[in-house]
Amino acid sequence: MSEILQFKDFNVGADNVLDIGAIPEGAGEPARPGVIPEIRTAFGYEGDDLGGLIKKVAPSKKLQENIDHATVTLGDSAVREKIGYEDEGGIEVARAWGNRSGLQDEVFRPLMQPAGEIPKEFAAVVVTDGVVNWMNRMAEVAKQATEGRKIPLALLVSGGREIGEGEHPDVKDGTPSIDYMSDTLAPGLADSFDRIEVIETGSEEGQSVMQRGVEYLADEEGIELEQARLIIASVAGNWMQKGSQLRAAVKELSGGFDEDASHRQLWVASDSFPLGETGEEPKATHQNPYSAIGNILRGAKLLDEQK
Repeated sequence: MSEILQFKDFNVGADNVLDIGAIPEGAGEPARPGVIPEIRTAFGYEGDDLGGLIKKVAPSKKLQENIDHATVTLGDSAVREKIGYEDEGGIEVARAWGNRSGLQDEVFRPLMQPAGEIPKEFAAVVVTDGVVNWMNRMAEVAKQATEGRKIPLALLVSGGREIGEGEHPDVKDGTPSIDYMSDTLAPGLADSFDRIEVIETGSEEGQSVMQRGVEYLADEEGIELEQARLIIASVAGNWMQKGSQLRAAVKELSGGFDEDASHRQLWVASDSFPLGETGEEPKATHQNPYSAIGNILRGAKLLDEQK
């Protein structure tokens, strides 16, 4: 799929999100439009606004709550025929969109554009709150980012949430996330960083968590944001959101941050995570293809908004 534009190759200044996942003529398989135009057709949305399309397709930010709607829609053979997937079932269509978009692929790149060589020095890696499996994965991404590089600081930022009921078999329900970060994540990062700092924001809202983290870097660590390179750790398919939040937070304090295309300062790092084959796989091991549709749309919208 080297000729197909995927998220990991997307250039905010040059590419169109509607072309993500498009199969061009002569690529060795039937030509197709991008995945977003196909999603729009499948779900009967006639507008051009990505926000409106998200409300139509995947209105809940809780990914699992969007599965039933996508299952029913793509389960209709007439819908699949309309988008040229008459020989596949609904789950195969959702998997095709996920695979063509490259949503679940590992990345280590600037938010704004792909880059060839990764710098050898960064000021810090930021890891924010999330469910336990996500925090574990983000910590592992942060650790791997240090391989062959000088990154003195890992900043872990808790939004003050408590671990939910049954969230993880090895973590007691109700444990404050800052305790989990301090007692489990930080020790696991000790060999990879000179220092690990854990702070709490008192707000679970994502942008507020990121803003507090950036303020800490500037005020407590004395990092010169105008020139510093930062990494935000993410799980697969979520780096567009994490990167957009961090970029907005830094720009609140330093308007010139990450504006030089030859010196990109905001880098996103994520793992890869497999799409399920049937949609019945555990959340801890696979991404449900139906819930991934919303991530495709939200990720595209966030990248489009960076222009």
